[in-house]
Amino acid sequence: MKIPRDINKLISYILSLYIAGFFLYNLLPFSYFEIYVEPKENLAPKPFVKKYYYLLGLKSNYQPSKDKTYFFKSKGINFIFGFFPFQDDNFFRNFTKAPECNLVFISEINALIKLANFIFEYIPKKIFRSEFYSYATFINTDKNKCNVLVTDIYIPKHFIDFYIDTSRNMTYTRLFKSIDLSKNLIINVSKKVDIYGFSPRSFYFPDESTVYPFKLFVRSNEEKVLIIVYRNGQVYRVYDTDRIVIRINREGVYAVEVYRYKLRWKGYYFGLRLVAFSSPITLLY
Repeated sequence: MKIPRDINKLISYILSLYIAGFFLYNLLPFSYFEIYVEPKENLAPKPFVKKYYYLLGLKSNYQPSKDKTYFFKSKGINFIFGFFPFQDDNFFRNFTKAPECNLVFISEINALIKLANFIFEYIPKKIFRSEFYSYATFINTDKNKCNVLVTDIYIPKHFIDFYIDTSRNMTYTRLFKSIDLSKNLIINVSKKVDIYGFSPRSFYFPDESTVYPFKLFVRSNEEKVLIIVYRNGQVYRVYDTDRIVIRINREGVYAVEVYRYKLRWKGYYFGLRLVAFSSPITLLY
């Protein structure tokens, strides 16, 4: 069957637009960074803590099916704090008080960003069965205080893996201590990320303070990684590596962002995607 010329032109035009949009989406956003020399030290002692992965703010008018519960657990989520008309303290947990942090609501992310992510990220990655990056990589965070990602949506009936993807919170919990949601990392990938401080005296986790100089450890299992260290809300150092250990001996509030990039050219980094953001560690004196 021969396709009419006008339809053929329309298909070619749509395909051209899609290809252009795909490349543009994958190269944006971009930024220029002055990169510090990679530190020689990159190993750190392992703390004796539990790492809990959780969602905050999820809503449902019914008890989720076993398939949906299995889906959440397959994402590595240990529990969900939300608003539910049922009791299940083991996994689905009702809560009445949010942590005293900057709450980052995914419902406030621009609808155009979500649409572009669905068309140019979710669909092609689903076709080729590879991991896709969440639209939550475009969140804005406060570099001077703890941040918690709020998944303030109802459990979707369709495209659940688009709305409930790899974006989640992670908190470090010391042994025999209760869970503190302010000691939080926002993580947008399924791979391993660690951010904490250490010294001969102790370990220091996000949203903790110390009067003793320490070393800051950052590690990601992603490829093509940028590590941005902030001091008092301003860029302090940037490293083009997946792992660092740096000395912190100046007082200040130190937060960390980890990005993955698609392309690098003369100090410009294209296709930046947020891998993780850590609530700050504070050196007091």
